[in-house]
Amino acid sequence: MGDSRGNATQSVQSMAGPKKMSRNGHRSSKQSRSQDEQSVSEIARLGRPGNIEAEKNVLGSILLKPDVCDDVALSVRSEDFSDEAHQTIFRHLLDLHDSGKRIDATILLEKLRTKGDLDAVGGAAAIAELISSVPHAAHASHYAHIIRDKAMLRSLIDASTDILRDAYDAYDEPRELLSQAEEKIFSILEQRSSAEAKPIQSVLEDVMVRMDARMKHEHALGGVETGFTDLDTLCGGLHNSELIILAARPSMGKTALAMNIAEHISINSHQPVLFVSLEMASLELADRL
Repeated sequence: MGDSRGNATQSVQSMAGPKKMSRNGHRSSKQSRSQDEQSVSEIARLGRPGNIEAEKNVLGSILLKPDVCDDVALSVRSEDFSDEAHQTIFRHLLDLHDSGKRIDATILLEKLRTKGDLDAVGGAAAIAELISSVPHAAHASHYAHIIRDKAMLRSLIDASTDILRDAYDAYDEPRELLSQAEEKIFSILEQRSSAEAKPIQSVLEDVMVRMDARMKHEHALGGVETGFTDLDTLCGGLHNSELIILAARPSMGKTALAMNIAEHISINSHQPVLFVSLEMASLELADRL
């Protein structure tokens, strides 16, 4: 289905080819660096992940069924498309949608023509092909997820290539390089994470299930117990996806309270706990237990 992986097999074989050895049978440092850098370049030249059919299907679905535009926009951005022509078409479709205008092939063609982008995207024939190639417009969200995943892989490849080059250059300390590598990887997750819209009916069904469980078990909490009964009664325990802040003036017992909660969860609830402090050493924290 249109996955572009390039000639990966041949490139990998060439990277694994015979290595020049020094007189003692080992590669010299200069030879090793040169060949390793060549390997990085060959990796970068491998075909970049993309799915042209999925991109065409998303664009065609929007033209056939403009209502899917909101769902698609939640998953992908114009730069997520691997084909530049598809990026341009998607941007114009979003512009039409955001401005409250109708979306169809005729209106899109006029907008492309007005902006001088029609020839760049392949002309009217390319737009007609988008419409005719859609298997099912209702599957637009599924096609969008494919595009998003391929874009994430491309971002990962770019970040990994940068990490490799930085490691070979080694201008910074290893710990600094590790920190930079971690930042590059996590930035992909931050950029790509998106909260998908849910219909209110689905959310209410989840709420009813949780309320029913609480009614059947009168003393059961919806989350993990903190060990402080009054706090648990007010908050219902600690829940997934929550960010809980203990705020108070200095020396008011914030760390002690957090340690007590962590201890209770670990010992009584038998849940693993990670406690990170930027102010106190591990021995100081252990003394507080």
